[in-house]
Amino acid sequence: MKSLHFALIGENIEYSLSPRIFEAIFKQLRVEGQFEVHSFHAAELPSRLRQMSLDGITGVSITIPHKQAVIPHLDDIGPIANAVQAVNSIVVQDGQLYGYNTDCFGLSYGLRPHRARLGGGAAVIVGSGGAARAAIQALHKDFSIHRFLIAGRTPEKATATVEQMQTALSGAAITTISLGDVVSMMKDASLVVNCTPLGGPNYVDKSPFPSGLDFRNVKLYYDLNYNTGNKLVAAARGAGIIALDGSAMLVAQALRSFDIWTGQTVDFDPVYEATFGKPVSRQ
Repeated sequence: MKSLHFALIGENIEYSLSPRIFEAIFKQLRVEGQFEVHSFHAAELPSRLRQMSLDGITGVSITIPHKQAVIPHLDDIGPIANAVQAVNSIVVQDGQLYGYNTDCFGLSYGLRPHRARLGGGAAVIVGSGGAARAAIQALHKDFSIHRFLIAGRTPEKATATVEQMQTALSGAAITTISLGDVVSMMKDASLVVNCTPLGGPNYVDKSPFPSGLDFRNVKLYYDLNYNTGNKLVAAARGAGIIALDGSAMLVAQALRSFDIWTGQTVDFDPVYEATFGKPVSRQ
């Protein structure tokens, strides 16, 4: 097999563990490869994508804030990416760019051990970007959750997300709520999902939740940020509830992207342990 060449694009993403994930993949398969991190503003997307194609990069991962902005620059996108209007994985082939969404797969993978706890109830989704749309899609399709309450920091963006996902999903009831309503609404929800970067590596001391939040009212908390020492995850676990971070999602979506790019599957556990230094938590 020839040397593999992949990249991650985003902005302010120097913290990313994606290079470590792909180093573990290359080691497991005993192949040569390189994985680069490119951090830049959205205005640079067209030129950067063209250059990556010229440089021989055949697979591109995408993170905040380019998951939606990249779509107009692609030649085609897959059905899941089209449903959520967010792309986090690109195949570069013969000068053409094909977009996919593997976040839905990754999010579901991390939640599988807790399927029985969900019970088909409502989900409170905090955030209204590409990650929030992926969460709605995955929870509806893979866990039969049909009612979603979207609390976005920008009301207009939250409304757009509701409209997009109502079009994409039949049989789903999706409404917006204010961030101030999260506390009262979470008591009747199966889970709360933080799809914002708040609490993550670039915003470790910030929270998307109102002050005074009592995690004891939450049945299950899923924070898509994967940083060690996440204070929100720690607070939830300290309250005695099940709290998941985004580490399993990060690895699973990367492995799904690798499969799309190369046609090869890779074992999850060895890659996770090489990335995070411990077995994946099944808490």
